[in-house]
Amino acid sequence: MIKKMFFLSILIQIFFAFYYLQSYWEKINNGLNNPNNISELEYIVISDIIVYNNSLYATTRYNGVFISTNNGDYWVKKNKGIKEDTIFMSQLAYNNKYLFLSFKKKYFTYLDKSTGKYISDSSGYSGIYYSSDGGENWNSVSRNGLVDSNHISALTASDNLLVVGTDNDQGIYISKDNGENWVQKKIFQKGTVFSIVIKDSNIYVGSGAGLYISTDMGESWSLKLSKYIMAVHLKGDTLIAGASYSAGVYISTDKGDNWEEKNNGLREKNVMGITSLNDYIFIAINPSTVFRDPEAGVHFSSNNGEMWHTRNKGFSQTGAGKLAIKDDYIFCVIKYGLLDSTFGVYRAKLSELLNPTEVEYEILMRENFYAAPARPNPANDIVKAGIYWDAKIFDVENAEKSIYDIMGNKVGDKKELQVTNIQPYSAEIVWICSKVSSGLYFIVLNYNGQTRTIPIVVSR
Repeated sequence: MIKKMFFLSILIQIFFAFYYLQSYWEKINNGLNNPNNISELEYIVISDIIVYNNSLYATTRYNGVFISTNNGDYWVKKNKGIKEDTIFMSQLAYNNKYLFLSFKKKYFTYLDKSTGKYISDSSGYSGIYYSSDGGENWNSVSRNGLVDSNHISALTASDNLLVVGTDNDQGIYISKDNGENWVQKKIFQKGTVFSIVIKDSNIYVGSGAGLYISTDMGESWSLKLSKYIMAVHLKGDTLIAGASYSAGVYISTDKGDNWEEKNNGLREKNVMGITSLNDYIFIAINPSTVFRDPEAGVHFSSNNGEMWHTRNKGFSQTGAGKLAIKDDYIFCVIKYGLLDSTFGVYRAKLSELLNPTEVEYEILMRENFYAAPARPNPANDIVKAGIYWDAKIFDVENAEKSIYDIMGNKVGDKKELQVTNIQPYSAEIVWICSKVSSGLYFIVLNYNGQTRTIPIVVSR
């Protein structure tokens, strides 16, 4: 009877596996490339993504600007006029006249084999380029007064105003002539600038030192929110701040004088990106523990943050960064987590994302326990799977664990399973599977009296 019940549970698992093949998100990396990969795995790390002149623009970590005129079906590199081979950590912005691109020197550390010591070095150029023809041709700005061009961490523009933020505690630099001349406006003693928004004569800066606002074009500043602010967004007159270190979303309707924390429905709260459309707010979250954690990824709210809804079907990793919206699509950058081929740009149809025909999140969580997809898949000698839970009392190391084949035969117990990287509410299960034949197997774990299964495919 027990074996029959277990076999039935396997069929249910397989049913849900096919059920979730229908996804909101699809990866759209065709044409993107990133030549300076640090491993044999192909991955695309996107630094920035924007919509400009009805086209989609993205920058890779090392390889400059890519443009798509067909909503991401294909990307074309557009670096003509940029003299550097390595275009590192690029940021994009635009006003009514120019498209702007900033990038930094590439810093790296290597082992000097002759001395056995590690040496730090840098290569390339830092600064800002502009384009008057949508990125077909680029020209450099003068940088007169911009002494920290290698430390640009944020970029925005409005009319003839161009503002950059730095990552070396030097605040921001402002140019009122599209980058020809610059004036430094040091806001704080310490803090990297991550996000800048301009509206009228107001400048909003999100940084590691908090959210600052200037109402006189940078002459004076007021600290409005003491959080580690990664993203700032204006939805009409509503100011939205996204904070890291599990602080979440804060919303102000009076230009930052008063704030409300809006985290209902969010368990993970490392907010990295924000965008909006009509009544909807979208946020991108980087998980704090398991990189395939379904509590991270993309979420949306239709009631000004009163309740958030998760939309992650199609992501293999959920380390979401920046967001953009164009036509009936929302675009998301996956850039945080384990470096692999799941990184890059994804898109989803808004009509499907906002009006799902099926339940996504409640079934996926299976009563607040989640097992990330096993890797590698299929496995040969060793396989690992990250697990995540929210029970305050759960002894993952000593919990009952076994291994079964597709027919319900027990082929191993917890002596064959190792639990590593144990954190509060997350861990990794490792199985040395070299002794079993090819086939489908299940790691079965007792989660506070409830059975949880992790499917494993072994191939010889």
